[in-house]
Amino acid sequence: MPRLILTYFALATLLLTSCRTEDKPKPTTPVVDTSTAAESDAVQTLSKKIAADSSNAELYYMRSTLQVQDGNLGAASADILKAMELDSLQPSYYITAKDILITANDGQGAINMLQRGLKFQPRDRELRMELVKMYLFKKDYTRALKNIDEVIKIDGSYPDAYFYRGLILKEQNDKLGAIRNFLAAVEFDSDHYNSYMQLGLLFADQGDKLAIDYYSNALRIEPKSVEAAYGKAFFWQVQGQEQKAIEGYRAVMKIDPQYEHSYYNIGYIYFAQDSIDLAQKHFQMAIGVSPAFANAYHMRGMCFEKKGENEKAMKDFKQALVFKEEHALALEGVKRVKKLLGK
Repeated sequence: MPRLILTYFALATLLLTSCRTEDKPKPTTPVVDTSTAAESDAVQTLSKKIAADSSNAELYYMRSTLQVQDGNLGAASADILKAMELDSLQPSYYITAKDILITANDGQGAINMLQRGLKFQPRDRELRMELVKMYLFKKDYTRALKNIDEVIKIDGSYPDAYFYRGLILKEQNDKLGAIRNFLAAVEFDSDHYNSYMQLGLLFADQGDKLAIDYYSNALRIEPKSVEAAYGKAFFWQVQGQEQKAIEGYRAVMKIDPQYEHSYYNIGYIYFAQDSIDLAQKHFQMAIGVSPAFANAYHMRGMCFEKKGENEKAMKDFKQALVFKEEHALALEGVKRVKKLLGK
């Protein structure tokens, strides 16, 4: 069996075989990894330190994190095992082991690793929040919420606990409960970007202009946030405030000139205003930054059709279908233009 698989297996079976709190660390020799992956200078430096201090758990942990970054997972696994053998009480070691197991596509092993860490450190909120995220990913909302409650018992002002509870309630279609929790998160942390974004999305869904305030707060925290700037512009577009929407999309372009949806949405607004040349120009720009953007080809085709340039329209509708075979509007466009061309 390859060493990498053996190491993952060792991590998965760690629950039964190692890291008992009553055991005192014993001096050991450094773990030698047989992987052929090249070691970075930083890893080599730590290896020299380990050779001189082979009972230092933190050195193995530090080398493990570097090995993960380098993609040398076999060596990373061996090192984090060694770190936990020497010191079973460090929450960060279990989180790193969890990350390695996730990379190995062993989600249940990752959960087991976090649960083992919590046996040693039951009041560590970071370990428990990592477990919440695992359950959230698995859509096991009951266990996720139970662990969030435990986090809040430990620290009632921890914003991430309220944020993740908000996410779960939103997923369960309890929008009012979700809003209450996102508001609690920003009450405890006025710079909690993710909660402001979620509040913006929820209030935008209700057509409430408070969405703009929440998106603006997100931009205050992260001025180059495309999603927050786009959220503001899209809100105005949905509300029929077309000039504000265009200004908003131009603000997005300043942040990210390659964001194709800004050009496309401005084009869509101009098309609805019957400003066909301006619309066509923006659909062309959308295609320029995203050559496989099927919707942009369809809408440019619509512009050509409006101008009576049916051959060009047909070409664009067909090009849209190249990138999205089931593009219903492009299929309709092909049928419509065929009749106009007498084909």
